[in-house]
Amino acid sequence: MFNFESLNTATKYDYVFPENTEYFKLKDLDKDSVYIIRNIFFNTKSKFGEQALVGITDKDEKHCYYITMPNYSVQMMKEINENSDAVDAINGGHCGIKLRPYKSKKFGEQIGFVFVNL
Repeated sequence: MFNFESLNTATKYDYVFPENTEYFKLKDLDKDSVYIIRNIFFNTKSKFGEQALVGITDKDEKHCYYITMPNYSVQMMKEINENSDAVDAINGGHCGIKLRPYKSKKFGEQIGFVFVNL
């Protein structure tokens, strides 16, 4: 008999987001705040190709968001997702991001991010 339970995939991350958690872009966040990364997952069905999405909370854990990350971060997020020490650090609340503005010759003012050890 086929084992259908073998098709279940458990998440690596401990933090459970409320069902009504909203999706935002980096540019929608407060540029002076540090956000705690709670999980990383991937959207493979985007019209723009594979995208990394990150679940974050503010430092007080009063607000939580799903953030669409820049396309350049997909490979980096995959590496983090596959590194058990990084996943443990995320589960422990030790990984954060802070926004970083930069200028692109093609697109002008943009918002990127830098990682922060918490």
